Amino acid sequence: SILGQAKVCQSENNCICLIKGQTQLLLLTQFTWDPQLDAEVKRQWQKLASKRLKDMVSKAAKEPMDKIITWMTDDIRRSLKRMRETDEEFKKRSQRNRRNKVEEPKAKIGHTQGSISSTMWFNKLPKVLKRRPSAPELFAATHSKVDESGQRKWCDEHARSVYEKYEQLRAGKDVQVGSEADDHIFYEAFGGWSNKGSIYGLGREGPSLFPRPARSRGSTAAASSSYSSPLVTQLQDQLQSTQNELQTTQARLHATEEELRSTKEQ
Repeated sequence: SILGQAKVCQSENNCICLIKGQTQLLLLTQFTWDPQLDAEVKRQWQKLASKRLKDMVSKAAKEPMDKIITWMTDDIRRSLKRMRETDEEFKKRSQRNRRNKVEEPKAKIGHTQGSISSTMWFNKLPKVLKRRPSAPELFAATHSKVDESGQRKWCDEHARSVYEKYEQLRAGKDVQVGSEADDHIFYEAFGGWSNKGSIYGLGREGPSLFPRPARSRGSTAAASSSYSSPLVTQLQDQLQSTQNELQTTQARLHATEEELRSTKEQ
């Protein structure tokens, strides 16, 4: 199968996905990133890839056997189905997870924008405020809700502490809500750009509200432009060599077919 043949070649901040067959090597995609993000890229890759694989296996085990799944053999699927039906520990864990999913909304408030992105909130708020929303207003709209008693409920403790710090920094200052000065106070409250190159709590609107400092952008660009590509060159050479071998094999096959044809004619 394709998944069985897939390989990932990684060298420092380069990741190249390959699929290798018997006579050909296909270069699918290359990704590069800032070397400072290596640890985060690896963490996110492992997190997302493991979740994706888990979901794929679970879905395959639920599908009827007459449905064709190319990346998993029927023997493995039967084993998974048998385990799901007979393994008591698996059944207990599955039931516990289902209960947790049902109870989770009651136990914890999630980000309050739901499926609405920060950008959509940023475009909706002016209709209510009659002006451009400030950074703290966007943050409050997407990280908290006001209950019937008028009390604000935050999605988590970190969001609450950031907003409280903003209010403390703003106290006693003659700053108008929605002004640039107000945004800068909030910027100080959440700590600005992180070392990983992100802004907390503002989603995709973060960079538009607070452009990244010029020095950080310059260092990132310099790092990106200085990426070495020996691995890419090596893979290109391998690809060319494989293609040459394929052409040679095809030529030999054609010659053999001609010999067989002439032999039959005799």
